[in-house]
Amino acid sequence: MGRLVVAHTAAAQNPSCSTINAINAFHGSDDIGNAVCAAIMGIGGRHAPVVEIYDTIVSDNPAELVSSIIATGGKVPGFGNSFETEPGELWVAVRNQLAVVSPMVAERVMLLTEAVHFHGLKIFPNPGCYTAACAIALGMPRVVAPLLFIESRLWAWAEICTRTK
Repeated sequence: MGRLVVAHTAAAQNPSCSTINAINAFHGSDDIGNAVCAAIMGIGGRHAPVVEIYDTIVSDNPAELVSSIIATGGKVPGFGNSFETEPGELWVAVRNQLAVVSPMVAERVMLLTEAVHFHGLKIFPNPGCYTAACAIALGMPRVVAPLLFIESRLWAWAEICTRTK
């Protein structure tokens, strides 16, 4: 989990939806609680849909699910990133630690990655994917998994907000 927090702290420095929400709320209210709430409100849907990613990882047939999503013009939850086109060093460290802690979950992420690449998409697991994978490895229920994303970015959001004031 330590590597996940380190990677999220670095990722939060990018102008993602949740980080921008936090900054705007803090600048408008001068209240870090409001900033964190705004950041949390930006999670899910298109940005860090951790529950959907969790479901994708544990699906009965990940390759078939990926094919179905792509065939209907959808986006595979947990793949693609606006800020990195290749897996970053910190996320590779998370992936490697996941392989040690939970080889079965790491294998599921690899199967999904191979399925995405099979369809010609050269995109990789993103922070939401690794968050969901770590939640699965830790035995967290799917509905609680987004809390791992929030916990991993909480202090980064606070630091960014107070630094940009």
